[in-house]
Amino acid sequence: MVRAQFDLQQRGTTAGLRGVHNAGRGVGWGSGTGGMGLRTDAVPR
Repeated sequence: MVRAQFDLQQRGTTAGLRGVHNAGRGVGWGSGTGGMGLRTDAVPR
């Protein structure tokens, strides 16, 4: 079983996170309210 680990970071946004997707090869995408989007390449493989 794989468990997610998140680190809370303050970045000055009021957007709410609505969904996350592991795109593969260590890449992850997120989407949120107000058109907020994020990408990370720190997804464990």
